[in-house]
Amino acid sequence: MVHTDYLFLAPNGIYYYRRRVPAHIVEITSKKLVKVSLKTRDRKTAKTKSVQLNTKMEDLWDDLTVNGENGQDVKYRKAVKTAQLYGFQYMTADVLAQERPEAIIQRLSVISNVDISQSKAKVDALLGGVPEPQIILSNSIEKLVEVSRADLARKSDVQKKRWIREKEQVVQEMLAISGDKTLQDINRNDLMQLKQKMISRYEKGEIRAHTVNRKFEKLKAVISKINKELQLDIDTSKLFSDLRIADDTRRRKSFSHDYIQRVILNDKLFSKLNKEARAAQLIMLNTGMRPSEFCGFDASDIVLNHDIPHVIVREKIDEERKSKQSNRIIPLTGISLEIMKDFPHGFKKYYRKSSSLSSCLCKYYKDNNIPLEEGQTPLYSIRHSFQDFLRQNKVDRRIQCVLMGHDFKEMEYGEPSLEEKLEAIQTFAF
Repeated sequence: MVHTDYLFLAPNGIYYYRRRVPAHIVEITSKKLVKVSLKTRDRKTAKTKSVQLNTKMEDLWDDLTVNGENGQDVKYRKAVKTAQLYGFQYMTADVLAQERPEAIIQRLSVISNVDISQSKAKVDALLGGVPEPQIILSNSIEKLVEVSRADLARKSDVQKKRWIREKEQVVQEMLAISGDKTLQDINRNDLMQLKQKMISRYEKGEIRAHTVNRKFEKLKAVISKINKELQLDIDTSKLFSDLRIADDTRRRKSFSHDYIQRVILNDKLFSKLNKEARAAQLIMLNTGMRPSEFCGFDASDIVLNHDIPHVIVREKIDEERKSKQSNRIIPLTGISLEIMKDFPHGFKKYYRKSSSLSSCLCKYYKDNNIPLEEGQTPLYSIRHSFQDFLRQNKVDRRIQCVLMGHDFKEMEYGEPSLEEKLEAIQTFAF
């Protein structure tokens, strides 16, 4: 029976399961405390959930005690690979028992001459002796982070937090629908219920169709990654088929040349705005960069002492770019060059905080009644204006894509020179 000590009542009234990790397990996991929300304010319900969770936790610790870092997940993956090595699909014992007798006999024939005491792993692999890892929804994000270490290695702390937060949100919504199921037990009915709940919110105008579709993409990404890494044999394609709804996403609307002259270049309108946020708009005018790109600049990315001053958008060891095409060199000219001279070491206030920059500008526009049409945003509409001006001035399509950091489908070899890029921008530069 679980001790009531394992229950913790948070200030918001939600009960948590909280327990210190045994010293010998801390040596393996480096985790000293387990704290999991029980998602209830009712003490009786919390105690029941705590008992269930404590049993699972102790099973996990027993497994780690015996196998160290080679826990149940690793044993299962090895069993799957061993079965495949001998030409069989891995099946747990209960599933294998439902197969035709000749299918079982075929497996037995492979191990008939094996000394079981010497080849237990092979026997377990062919006869289903290793149970599937039971990853429950409430622990899925923790498991996802564990199996995605390589994917996360190049992300900055901000990027990692955003990556995790987006997935946590939809997992919580799934939990509210299905309860804390294992990933293997999530079914179409669960997903259809989640879809109907999202459609109701969409009909009320609370969220957009694009948001609904993105949420299902994120949930599928969670389950697919864990499924692939642990080889759980979940048919994610079938599970997530036909869940999208008609996308109502509209392309962000650009600013006209006249709007930029009247509003964005009007210093009086932005006299109360902090210097870095003001500079961000002006730097974007003649570069079209994404906010996340120039917010990640340090001194090495800003080259002012050159025949053609320029900035270098590139991936860092601890910060990845949106795509390989995002890595590019952009010449500086006009007002963007003049402003960049004031920030030769990059932005301190918004360093790797492009979301904070966007929020600041959106609030400033609203508080100061600066007009925005539907679909326009203070920063990204400038980026779209930059692309519009390139197109309107009939700039070569390849140069357009290189300057915007987009993929150029019709492959042509050779990067356009700085001179070519500068000439293209100067056709409309502010």
